Amino acid sequence: MDRDLLMADLERDEGYRPLMYDDSTGRQWLPGAKILGWPTIGIGWNVAVTPLSLERARIVLGWMVDDKLGPINAALPWLSGLTEPRQRAIANLAYNLGVTGLLKFDTFLSLMKSGRYEEAADDLENTAWWKQVGERGPRIQALIKGA
Repeated sequence: MDRDLLMADLERDEGYRPLMYDDSTGRQWLPGAKILGWPTIGIGWNVAVTPLSLERARIVLGWMVDDKLGPINAALPWLSGLTEPRQRAIANLAYNLGVTGLLKFDTFLSLMKSGRYEEAADDLENTAWWKQVGERGPRIQALIKGA
């Protein structure tokens, strides 16, 4: 069997949908929406019954990280001057909050840019994010303080 032709057939017949949708109605899935069929994404990937292996999740994670690094570096050109752990801490925040969300952390970013790392790490505790992320917060804080 010609795998490439099969894939082309499936892409044509299933269609490509970049966001999760209800395969019964074709409507995009939104929080609170009732799903009548199966939650599906991409080219017919039924996410309710077809597990995502850790190996494949790591591949997707790599793509998502790559997609974030350009916008983070463009928005924070001073980031490259920080130690690797501090860069990683900020990238972790951007991954979790989105770059736009991270850029709302004005005090934190100002403190980081000026080299006041202890204060910046402590400032994270004053955010709603801190209350929501559990142990992630102290881990990121440790990267900032200990780097």
